[in-house]
Amino acid sequence: MFVFKHITIRSFFSIFFLICYGLLQAQLSRTHYIPPITAAANNNSLPQNQYLHISTPSISPVNVELNQLGGIVLNYIVSNSSPVEVFIGSGDNTSFVVPSFDTASQINNKGYVVNSEKPVYVSVRLTGGNQNQAGSLVSKGLSGLGKTFRVGTFTNLKTFSAGDQDYINFVSVMATENNTQVDFSDLPVDVIIENNTPLSTVLDAGESYVVALNPAETTSNTDGLIGALVNSNKPIVVNCGSFNGSNSNGNGRDAGIDQIAPLETIAIDGQEFSEYIFVRANGFDAIERPLIVAHYDNTEVWINGDSSSGSLLTTVNAGEYISIDGSNFSTQSLSGSNPGGNLYVWTSK
Repeated sequence: MFVFKHITIRSFFSIFFLICYGLLQAQLSRTHYIPPITAAANNNSLPQNQYLHISTPSISPVNVELNQLGGIVLNYIVSNSSPVEVFIGSGDNTSFVVPSFDTASQINNKGYVVNSEKPVYVSVRLTGGNQNQAGSLVSKGLSGLGKTFRVGTFTNLKTFSAGDQDYINFVSVMATENNTQVDFSDLPVDVIIENNTPLSTVLDAGESYVVALNPAETTSNTDGLIGALVNSNKPIVVNCGSFNGSNSNGNGRDAGIDQIAPLETIAIDGQEFSEYIFVRANGFDAIERPLIVAHYDNTEVWINGDSSSGSLLTTVNAGEYISIDGSNFSTQSLSGSNPGGNLYVWTSK
């Protein structure tokens, strides 16, 4: 839910990055890894009810094992007509949420691993801030496993006060094998990281690690995680985003979270996917902003066509980004319950 002064727009907002691509089956998998997230400490951001959803296109029943890490293993039967909704809990210290003050060490009792005998979809949905915020995270399944990732968050263009605790940007990773080395780099040198979290760690299978920035701490923190490079020596899964954050310079805020795909997924057999279609939700131009993050130097970003037919917006280098204004969607203004609109983006790398 977006709240701008006295205007409230109900919308589950998902951030999409260059490192996510549009193969329809990418989220359908027999195995899913879901690292925990974190949230800002203020009541305007406090997570509330949290649910894990499991569904499948299969008509026949599918056996599913849900492993709550550090907790219990639950078994369910799902089918196309009978999805499962699992209540996770409420607050900023559940099996899905790590308190922002506790993000400086390995975490072995948060997150989920889902295994099933046939492919299923898995997502986590939650509300926050006295029902004023909401977020949804969809697991990428095995397509989410990789060793090279670029982070995205909200851009947070507003002017912050020194004591503002409503906003936080984060990246969280989960290891799938023991002795996994994970390194975070390409951050501005003057960012202030919550709890002085080290930017290198070794994780065992099922362990997670969270790096978070409060945008109010320093100017570099507002978008300091965007474009950050996450490298590992063994396959990991990465969640990132903001809870809360904003793409505009107003006081509105919301959750924008996603499980992102690695470089390996968008560069299959030497073919790097460079075409993206973004679908507009029910928001203003200032907040409906596709975020494009470059992994290579001299990456051209074009809209409404490729290099032979479209419009060149900019050229970005590795770790740099462009937040594309919502006025570029085919529907250019808020139009009640039927906003419509889409945007074709082509990148040279």
